[in-house]
Amino acid sequence: MDGKISIAYLQSYIQSHDYHPKLVQDYFLELAEEAGELARAMHKGLRRRVRSGARLTRKFGT
Repeated sequence: MDGKISIAYLQSYIQSHDYHPKLVQDYFLELAEEAGELARAMHKGLRRRVRSGARLTRKFGT
């Protein structure tokens, strides 16, 4: 590998190391949980910036 990770490489790695087609629903639920945790962390970070007086004018126009 040349140091760059591609989607195809990740897919083949996961399939060869941790792939159980019967657990598709479990995989999806785990992914949804992780996405929720990421969203909460991002939201918490934005609230902290706004409370500290940081302005988000460039990105959000406020």
